[in-house]
Amino acid sequence: IKYIQEKTLKNVAKISKILKQELQKFKQYPFVGDVRTIGTIGAIELEPFDLKKRVGYSIYKEGLKNNLILRPLGNVIYLYLPLCTTPIELADILGKMHDVFQNLITNNQAPNSK
Repeated sequence: IKYIQEKTLKNVAKISKILKQELQKFKQYPFVGDVRTIGTIGAIELEPFDLKKRVGYSIYKEGLKNNLILRPLGNVIYLYLPLCTTPIELADILGKMHDVFQNLITNNQAPNSK
């Protein structure tokens, strides 16, 4: 079976641990309330959040500029990683996510600070 040959489950365990640890660093942004993960899925909750500002959509568009697909749903930004993601690819993805969040601040599109 291919997933056994490719050691997919070991890889998932590795990148899940890295994702959980590294996503916590997003709490440095004043508009991030909560960060959570399960497996290779990450969620970043934005606070305070005004639906009229469409911040999630701004994050989505900024992500696309960085070749990154981030899934906004209400006040939560989701990250769905393929099971085959390598630690190097994950580091690149998270670096781009930091760029996206920093650009929100730079362009005055971030939700109000806590």
